[in-house]
Amino acid sequence: MSRLDDAQKRLETALTRLETVAGGHLTSVEKSTLGTVRAENETLRNANEVVVQRLDDTIERLRRLVDE
Repeated sequence: MSRLDDAQKRLETALTRLETVAGGHLTSVEKSTLGTVRAENETLRNANEVVVQRLDDTIERLRRLVDE
């Protein structure tokens, strides 16, 4: 697992704990901010998956070139 994956999982865990501790006492601004942070986290997670796939593809192509 990559460092970015680890960081994203820790962020998600922290956000979940924050929601639990707040126990529904979040203001509408805080809820909106939390939603924004979650959306940004999802965007970063998706970007990470794309980068990982591209790197894997590139590494595979380089291995094939070296083997030729």
